[in-house]
Amino acid sequence: MMKNIGVPVFDQYGIQHVVPGCPRSYEDWTLGESTSREHERFVESLEEALCGVVYQTKLRGQNTHQTYEVMLEGGEVYVVQKSQNWGDAEKQTWARNRAACETTILEWLEQRAPIIPAPRVLYAIPDYSILTKAPGKTLLECFGGFDVHRKETTIISYAHIAVELFQLEVPQRIGTLARGSGKDALAVVPRLGAPPAHSADSVYDSLEAFVGYLFACARDVAFAMETAADAADLLAKLEQRAARVIAGLPARALRCALMKDGGPAESSVLVDERTGVVTSVVDWAAHSVVPRVLAAEHPSWLRYDGVHDPAFARGAKWWMASPAESARLCGLFEQVVRSKSEIFYEALVAGRELRAILEWLPQLVEGEHACQRLRKWMQATRIL
Repeated sequence: MMKNIGVPVFDQYGIQHVVPGCPRSYEDWTLGESTSREHERFVESLEEALCGVVYQTKLRGQNTHQTYEVMLEGGEVYVVQKSQNWGDAEKQTWARNRAACETTILEWLEQRAPIIPAPRVLYAIPDYSILTKAPGKTLLECFGGFDVHRKETTIISYAHIAVELFQLEVPQRIGTLARGSGKDALAVVPRLGAPPAHSADSVYDSLEAFVGYLFACARDVAFAMETAADAADLLAKLEQRAARVIAGLPARALRCALMKDGGPAESSVLVDERTGVVTSVVDWAAHSVVPRVLAAEHPSWLRYDGVHDPAFARGAKWWMASPAESARLCGLFEQVVRSKSEIFYEALVAGRELRAILEWLPQLVEGEHACQRLRKWMQATRIL
């Protein structure tokens, strides 16, 4: 049964509301209940892998894969990520590759950066993986209801994790991390996007080449619009501005760092609802290795700039804190990361405009309305 939770959020006028959140479970099954033959086979394979009797499964999420919470008769609880049947060989290969890369990055983090709270891989085959279940609830479920102290605690602990991730030594090429040929070796493969059409066809060696690829993808999308000429003109001016920004970036901000991107932080960051401390960062399927100026970011759930600015955001968007509180907490984030890493802070500040520019490019899949919003933003920021 799908059970919704109320989520405190803010509208574009800074007024707080409580809206239905994500379902806590899309589908529950308990031992003794009837189920499909496919689910029976799934349960049987889990029992073999876990050497125990599965008492209950809860379908927690459905995206590129299905995420289950699985409880054994003895009370042990695990997270299982199961491949979906896409009905298309190319998409099925893409989904398996993403799952394999996520397994690789989680195993690598456990070895190289155990301080970063992330699930641990217990068992992995092409069709599914079994992970440890992290404690805590998502930011989406509880951040809006936190008092000031717990919100600050969340920001401080998140800042420490962000810097630890930023400082990891990674191969200096732009793409997705995959298993290399040697023991514990990593390789960089073309960036695996979601959906598959957003995946790159090569690995990039420079920020300029990567940004050029992103703009080429955006032009392909714009070409299909009724207002293709107008969209192309906007993109040309935006790309010129991006090139000028890149030319002025400090050299050390161009080195590559690991970025946990893709899934929104509000659903992939877990916190202790009593203290506000971040307990785990989950959903690493869309991670990337990118230049530092792209990897250093403010907490996404506090953003009111760029595509998140209420003046230019898509309709029906909610924010998790008021504008004033978000500004204060972003300031706290900057203080913490600067105290831990001057290079992170430098990349955070130097890359602000470039990140804002690049965030607009995926928006164009929404069509002419996105172009209108982009034009207004470019006028407000004096790019036009």
